[in-house]
Amino acid sequence: MQIHVLDSKCASHAPPAMRPVVDDNSYGNFIRYCQEATDIQSLKIPKNATGALLHGNFITRLTPNDFKHIQYIFILDLAYNYIQKIEHGSFNGVRMLQHLYLGHNNISVLDERVFSKLYKLIVLDLSHNKMEDLPYNLFHGLKNLLGLYVCCNKLKILQQGVLDHLYNLMWFVFHLCA
Repeated sequence: MQIHVLDSKCASHAPPAMRPVVDDNSYGNFIRYCQEATDIQSLKIPKNATGALLHGNFITRLTPNDFKHIQYIFILDLAYNYIQKIEHGSFNGVRMLQHLYLGHNNISVLDERVFSKLYKLIVLDLSHNKMEDLPYNLFHGLKNLLGLYVCCNKLKILQQGVLDHLYNLMWFVFHLCA
């Protein structure tokens, strides 16, 4: 596995996040950007990247087609940013995405279609955000999802049926944080 560190200076607000360790070459070319970037476009992620570790930047929103040019990415880590808004179409083109980490951001509302084309997604981390509700169809189409983390949000209850489309779900972490 190749890991490219383009800048050793990391944002001070980003404590090390626990992530699965990839100990073989199955995912290939990982890119780590910790440049205090405020948007995805300024990072210039290479087309051949199979993993992008973008945690610890200052990204505030994801816009349509931000990742369209990196079609073969398997892991996308956007934790520990300041993301408030994820626009519909932000993940267009990333058909191979399996792990998406959006924890420790400022997300309060998600469009119910934002993850609809991430058919191969197996892990989705939405923990430690500010969401009060999960739209009914938010997880529609995520038939391969094995792990879902929504703990430490402002959720009080889940709508009946919100998890109905998650046929293979093995881990669902939902608890209130003090």
